[in-house]
Amino acid sequence: MEELVQKIDELKEVLNANSVPLWLSIFCMIVPIAISIAVAIFAGVQHYQNKKLQKAISDKDLRVQMHGDILSIYDGNSMVQSTLVRASQGIAMILANPNLTLQWHNELLNVLHVLCQANNRAFLLLPQSESDLREVLRNIFCRFKAFCADINYYINSGAADWVRQQTWNKISTTYNIPLYNYYFLSINNIAADDFIKLCTNKDTERMDNEIREILELFHYEKFDKYFEPYLRMYSEEKKN
Repeated sequence: MEELVQKIDELKEVLNANSVPLWLSIFCMIVPIAISIAVAIFAGVQHYQNKKLQKAISDKDLRVQMHGDILSIYDGNSMVQSTLVRASQGIAMILANPNLTLQWHNELLNVLHVLCQANNRAFLLLPQSESDLREVLRNIFCRFKAFCADINYYINSGAADWVRQQTWNKISTTYNIPLYNYYFLSINNIAADDFIKLCTNKDTERMDNEIREILELFHYEKFDKYFEPYLRMYSEEKKN
């Protein structure tokens, strides 16, 4: 803009000096002015386009970030499903072996930690209007937390060890298998089946029912469909 003002001032000076033909003076000065105006217009258009492009890039980055955050929330909740499926045939099968019990118990506590983080992230990111998805996530978290408290009490109270000990006493006497020898137990199918049956009681049956009820929360109509609008958004944009 300063350059344009300077050109106009120069034009006035030339006209006043009248040292060259008027038409030539006007022509020589108008051309640079026209070029300056064109450059200014081009710069303005380019600046507008750059701002528009930057906003588009920022919006896309935001959508990609949101997609990643929602996917993280989905995966965090899905870990509950994959962990509980391991005990879907009966939790007594896991509690019958102390090594499996310890491994699975630690996995449950780790999943509970991940689930807590995923739900905190969800309630910070999801709008209040997403009341259905918020309720789905809250329900899964509350049910899984209650289940973990139940299994924690059963294990930490010594009930699991006591039941296992009583079962070994009966199985060892009945099938002549050395106490705590899980290898000989595993190769005797009848003894192994009886061992699991003896490890089953009202507590394990109650926890089995809790597992089934939690796994039902992950059916498509109760879980996946609420995530689809978010998780499909970015992939559909890429196709377009």
